[in-house]
Amino acid sequence: MDRAPMAVTMARDVNTDARSLKALGLRLAGTSYRTIGRMLDVSYTQAHRDVHYMLKEVVSEPAEQVRHAELARLDRLMLAHWPAAIKGDYWATTVVLQIMDRRIRLLGLDAPHRIDITGWIRERATAEGLDPYQAVADADAFVRDCGL
Repeated sequence: MDRAPMAVTMARDVNTDARSLKALGLRLAGTSYRTIGRMLDVSYTQAHRDVHYMLKEVVSEPAEQVRHAELARLDRLMLAHWPAAIKGDYWATTVVLQIMDRRIRLLGLDAPHRIDITGWIRERATAEGLDPYQAVADADAFVRDCGL
């Protein structure tokens, strides 16, 4: 007797999750909440709740898993456009370059490199007859004040 309500509840949860996943996919594709509601036969507010529920689920994933998933998606897109790009198709080449740029940014390959110039500052300060450690401290303060 207790099993029937549990089965109905579990089935409803699976259906709700499936609907929420569809709603998220539609929203990520640029569909409005009102259109999502019409397409999934739910209210505008329910479509909004479904999308935000799934977003919370996605956001709670570890960043590394999300990064790997995004890289896999970019790889699939690259694979789809690559044949036309290497044959000289201008638009496919543009798409491939955009995908490559996105991958580079996602992997942090174009992040600025930190340059340590404290040795140079010490050397110059010593040559000028200044306290090299004070010169480095002054340079650090200057960089902090500039917001760099």
